[in-house]
Amino acid sequence: MSKVILITGGSSGIGKAIATYLSKNNGYIVYGSSRNLKKLENTSFLPIKLDVTSKESISKCIQKIIKDQGRIDVLINNAGVGITGPLEETPNAEIEKHFKTNLYGPINLIKTVLPYMRKNNSGLIINITSIAGHIGTPFRSIYSAGKSSLDIISETLNMETKDFNINVKVDYRNGNILKEYKLKSNFFAEGITVLNNKIYQLTWKEKIGFIYDVNTFDQINSFEYNNSLEGWGICNDGSKLYKSDGTEKIWLLDPINQKEDGFIEIYTNKNKVVGLNELEWVNGKIFANRYLFDGIAIINPNNGGIEAVINLSSLKNMVTKHEKLDVINGIAYNEKRNSIFVTGKMWDKIFEIRIKK
Repeated sequence: MSKVILITGGSSGIGKAIATYLSKNNGYIVYGSSRNLKKLENTSFLPIKLDVTSKESISKCIQKIIKDQGRIDVLINNAGVGITGPLEETPNAEIEKHFKTNLYGPINLIKTVLPYMRKNNSGLIINITSIAGHIGTPFRSIYSAGKSSLDIISETLNMETKDFNINVKVDYRNGNILKEYKLKSNFFAEGITVLNNKIYQLTWKEKIGFIYDVNTFDQINSFEYNNSLEGWGICNDGSKLYKSDGTEKIWLLDPINQKEDGFIEIYTNKNKVVGLNELEWVNGKIFANRYLFDGIAIINPNNGGIEAVINLSSLKNMVTKHEKLDVINGIAYNEKRNSIFVTGKMWDKIFEIRIKK
């Protein structure tokens, strides 16, 4: 089923660019809005009239989409106006006009689409804000206040709607959630990896894995474990999947049918290494957390030998202490930045590190 998307402010700038780009995907039905439909002539997306400052206009817009498509899956709040000048000299009428567009508009749109998203038990809301919401600049106090308010609304909205499978999107630079998928409570979620635009996710003792579309998070398949005992960590080298099960073995999986095609055993020069947990492929090596150990083992995938260990014990002293604080368990490689993100179970921080030889 095609995703139905509404983008406000679709007549120019970012909104038009997003709507045009998404409309080229056959899996999306894209509506771009404007107060003036003439500005939406000769576009590749579906034009729809909308004045975000009018509750009546918002209601008519959403009702038309629901009537035509039966659902609305994604709301992108993009419409906005700028305002500059010293606060002391800014007329209240201009301030009110600004907030009606940049703050109350998105709020009223969210309130209007949420019942339909909740009914479908899925949805995605993206609020386009600005760095001005985090950094105040002279003569931009009203603009910054509006964007800052929308940022906070986005954060709290994520907490309010997560039980309805209404997803909101995290930017690693500030910790804001960008997108989230809630696994059913009868599964204990474990490692994930992305290969060929698919997310492969393991569960712990349920002996089943799930496959999702990397863009929509829609589940597209599942697979059962063969000889491996459990599901702990998973990574890939661009063609094969590597899976740990808490033992000294790392299993090789065919990404097409997820069958286990053998395993490698992990050893130091003295003995085998058990408890291999989270895995990540980094420049031809497997980086692995080991359960109850505060570090990362660097593994040669050709022979299973551990070539080095990264000591991360100091990081645990840099997170908030609480009774549920648990082990280091989380590795993600950022190829563009040539850095590694690491974290732990029930940690309130993610650390970005670089390895120096």
